[in-house]
Amino acid sequence: MLFRSKHPVRSILRVPEGHVGIETDLTGAELAVLAWLSQDHTMIEHIRRNLLPDTHPDHYDIHSQQAIKTFNLTDVEPTSKGMKAAGKKGLRVAAKNVNFGIPYGRGSEALSRQCKEEGHDVSAAQCQAMIDAYFESYPNTKPFLAECRARSQDPGWLVGPYGRYRRFLPSDDRAIRAEQERQAQNFPIQGGVADAVSIALANFYHYREEHPEVQYKIALQIHDAIVLIVPIEHAEQVYKEVIPTCMVERVPFWPRNLDGTMIDAGPYYFGSSREIFVHWGEVLSPAEAKALGLHFLAEE
Repeated sequence: MLFRSKHPVRSILRVPEGHVGIETDLTGAELAVLAWLSQDHTMIEHIRRNLLPDTHPDHYDIHSQQAIKTFNLTDVEPTSKGMKAAGKKGLRVAAKNVNFGIPYGRGSEALSRQCKEEGHDVSAAQCQAMIDAYFESYPNTKPFLAECRARSQDPGWLVGPYGRYRRFLPSDDRAIRAEQERQAQNFPIQGGVADAVSIALANFYHYREEHPEVQYKIALQIHDAIVLIVPIEHAEQVYKEVIPTCMVERVPFWPRNLDGTMIDAGPYYFGSSREIFVHWGEVLSPAEAKALGLHFLAEE
């Protein structure tokens, strides 16, 4: 019999008494980097709107919108809640998997399996329809990704958005070449996100030197997320001031071509989300937040 706990496994990790944990990550970072590097202006605009709060009238839920456009779901509200209410949550999950899976070179069969593993029966044909709709919506992304793949063989190198090089030894072996092309397609996107998070980490480190009156510890970094441990009396300032400064304002993104030359655009800025916890992975209820004196969360 399969046992399922109602609590996430990581909730066994608890912050010390008198502290809270704050997890912050970059919102839709891979999509943003692909949009900015490919200079697909439709996608850039959609990313800008996607980073707005979901309560903003100009907010654009990029995953819901892709699903609705692909399957002509004109009577469905283009939001996560709207898709769920219409019984179309699985299609939004599939659209999200497609949006994030394309830079990895994932095909329709793999995306369909991923959806089914997540509890949503979405066929390979439906996933392929979303892939086709993606490139129709954002046409500049296709030649950009093709250029990434081609550069793995000639000249055998490419440059990421923050200036890091990735080099390849061109091969005539079909399997090796396919893997090199996949890595080259993924490199500027994942490498760009990784470099942005490294800059954010440095910002958090130096912010404490600039503002010794603000206390927090850098506990963990996982992919595009950073976990801080913060005394409760400093939580509001870290939440409202420190995180936006270190994760967004001080991480400008200046796009460059794959040969390292700069693109005359930008700077662009990532979005970030924040979540306060006592047990990692469990969101504080309003009552728990109030009991801890975190009244500012009621403003969210």
